[in-house]
Amino acid sequence: FDKNRFMVRSKIEYVVKYSDFLKWTNLSFVNIQEINDNLSSLVLTNQDEDESARKFDILTLKFQLDLLNGSKNTNKFIDKIKLISRSLLTKQTIPLINQKSELLNKTQLSAFWNSINAKRVNDLRENLRDIMKFLDKEKKDFVITDFEDSIDENDIVIKDLSLGYNTLQNYKERVESYIKENKLNTTIHKIRTNKIITELDIQELENILFDGQERGTKQDYIKQYGNKPLGAFIRNIVGLEVSEINNIFSDFINAGNLKADQITFINNIISYLTRNGLLEKFMLFEKPFTNINDKGLFGVFDENQAKKIFQIIDTVNKNAIAI
Repeated sequence: FDKNRFMVRSKIEYVVKYSDFLKWTNLSFVNIQEINDNLSSLVLTNQDEDESARKFDILTLKFQLDLLNGSKNTNKFIDKIKLISRSLLTKQTIPLINQKSELLNKTQLSAFWNSINAKRVNDLRENLRDIMKFLDKEKKDFVITDFEDSIDENDIVIKDLSLGYNTLQNYKERVESYIKENKLNTTIHKIRTNKIITELDIQELENILFDGQERGTKQDYIKQYGNKPLGAFIRNIVGLEVSEINNIFSDFINAGNLKADQITFINNIISYLTRNGLLEKFMLFEKPFTNINDKGLFGVFDENQAKKIFQIIDTVNKNAIAI
């Protein structure tokens, strides 16, 4: 760490403490918590890199996620990468591209993709991302219109928009406050403890939440939250019991000797789910999960471990939706 940075100086006690390599050979749970709480946020990622490289990162990340999830619809990513490679191969007069020409040509062959997996996709990303800047910028068509608006004064209606906004805002505060105050409600408790919920559970919740008066109507809910499932909405508000999340991950943690950064990563997942109740898998490749490794999940766990983590998160998320 750069000790001239203000944020680093504010944590200098821990920076100095964990600069000693021997400290990392036998980390206790307390040590891991100290690292997670005081050092992980000090890691800087490169925010000034080329946008085209970051777009390629996102493309390959989505490809990896589909591979890990066993999707049969990965050809769209292969076709896109082939198209990118063909475009780059037309620019082999550029030395950097010429150095990568062998790999670019390989991506045009079906045999290259027959044994593709998440690790090989990441290797491809690392090898090609730096030459994405040489791709031609996408051209945008400009549309020119030539017409005049006409307004009939008889059609003008003036409404007091502030009243609708305040009413909706009050509804949001009322319904969320009610849910927090009624965590012990049978269905809300099931949602908070990751138990399976049924359509009957949701119906009972609707009867309570959509009273047509103090807590508004279903139409009010849809105006504020759209078509978000009620179980997921409640989970976002009340979060998950930390003891339940610890139990869910206990088998994974006990299955092998996890390294310090892996335990920290799992602790970050547990903390996030405790607060927010749900976790979209793509977020495992964004902050705060990239504070440990800029590749996120794939930089900390191998492919099999990543699949197991995805499965756990899928189960947690699905339990917020009625069956």
